[in-house]
Amino acid sequence: MRLSPLLLSVLIGAQHAVACSSSDPAAPPGDAPAPASSQVIPGVGLGEVRVGDTWAALRGKLGAATEVGLNGLVFGRFPDRGLEVVFASGNDDTLSDDAVVLAASVRAGVELSGAPRPGMTRAGLIAALGEPTDEIGQILYWASGASARLGDDGVALQVAVFAKYVPETAVAEMTASKGAIAAPRTIGAAAVAKVAAVDMHLHPGSYGRIPAATRKMIVSAIPPFTQIYAPGALAAALDPWAPFVGVRAQTRLAGVDHAVLFAVYTQRTTGWFSNEDLEAVLADPRNVTEGGLPWAFGLASIDFFDGFVRPDGTVDPAIAKSRLDALSSYFERRRDLFIGIKLAHPHQHVAFDDARFLGVYDVAAKHGVPVYLHTGFSPFEGAKNERAYYDPDGLRNTIENQPKVRFILGHVGQGDALAVEHALKLAADLPNVFLEISALNRPILRDEDGKDVAPDKDAPQYPWVLEQIKKRGLVDKTIFGTDGPQYAGMVRGYVALITKTMREKGFTDDEIAKVMSRNFFAVFFGTA
Repeated sequence: MRLSPLLLSVLIGAQHAVACSSSDPAAPPGDAPAPASSQVIPGVGLGEVRVGDTWAALRGKLGAATEVGLNGLVFGRFPDRGLEVVFASGNDDTLSDDAVVLAASVRAGVELSGAPRPGMTRAGLIAALGEPTDEIGQILYWASGASARLGDDGVALQVAVFAKYVPETAVAEMTASKGAIAAPRTIGAAAVAKVAAVDMHLHPGSYGRIPAATRKMIVSAIPPFTQIYAPGALAAALDPWAPFVGVRAQTRLAGVDHAVLFAVYTQRTTGWFSNEDLEAVLADPRNVTEGGLPWAFGLASIDFFDGFVRPDGTVDPAIAKSRLDALSSYFERRRDLFIGIKLAHPHQHVAFDDARFLGVYDVAAKHGVPVYLHTGFSPFEGAKNERAYYDPDGLRNTIENQPKVRFILGHVGQGDALAVEHALKLAADLPNVFLEISALNRPILRDEDGKDVAPDKDAPQYPWVLEQIKKRGLVDKTIFGTDGPQYAGMVRGYVALITKTMREKGFTDDEIAKVMSRNFFAVFFGTA
């Protein structure tokens, strides 16, 4: 994932289309903007606008706004002030009174004090704010909560502020669960019948933990109009509790009743979100629904980097035992919240058949929890995109040797025609193999002979994969997920896309209900 989690390539992509009538997305919106106010404060705000302010509090100060947006991410524009404000809104495409400021920017021609401000040179910006945390294209970003778009002459044309973030590169050593001991949940058929949809693949996270190369990849892919706001917008999308555009809000917007959040230790590709981080989210008092069940359950993971394997290629037994014990503790203590294990072999640099890492399946067998595995290509720099790391056929021996463990093949081997076929065949051949259908809107990138092929953007994988699932009698073994949240509206869009396509491929209403929710409860809770 995640990042697919992170792919902001559509973040405000639709908003950009409706919001930008100018052919130059960096052009000032007004001919002679009046001063917006007096001061820019990184991480806080500019002028009268502060990060976290509501529209109700700002309306009287700023006056009417031109409002454009979609899926709760709304831009308020004030051309006479040279000001643009990015809100998370309770309305789909307009500003609600409780809409919250995520970021704001001003353009050249606005008189301000402080830094950054339009008109400052690159040297002046660095003298005032220090070396930028990131430089992507012509935009400088500071983790203190500011960015500046430079012209060809090195002078700032536009500056923005957003919430500050903390760049992190060192992953803390895994520790055991500290939660109160709780028994596994029993969820009856009556409760399951009330659930319309479960998204079993969602990534909470932190912008500062995304590696710099991946941040650059993400930001470079999005429309120029949105790039200056990327840290603030993405941070909100990854926050489980952020108003209107956070993970829970986006599942609610999509009609998804329950979510499964992932811990990940993929620090060399997409970043990390530790078991400890996830436990804090799952144990939060806000993680409850009206029916009393948690909104979100969790999959724990394990760190295979940073000492697990010694320089000579052997496993450090002390570190391996410590981390496997730490992983096990989340099922010993919080089995009510942690319901499985998440692995991402291409991101964790582990081949599917590498015996050094098989102890994780013993943990799954001991506690009776499923294992979710990323299969198929990864778009991220640093991932291992050789078949040994992503083709699920490499798992066959492991699966056959662990008959009591349920294996869920994430993405159905996406991106590689042979890996997709192997995923489908494993699910057909083995009773303990299931499929998860997230991130199937990408095209095939490698054919069955292992040759890279030019991607056909008009031929995503999901229609064929869903057709094969139906034809091969694998509906009862298929679980829905999105690989979100990624951007505002992604979960909602993928729910609509997959349900529409299932109908087109002849799935009955009962079969759609199985894929969207009931199969999840059968696999994770044993509820028929």
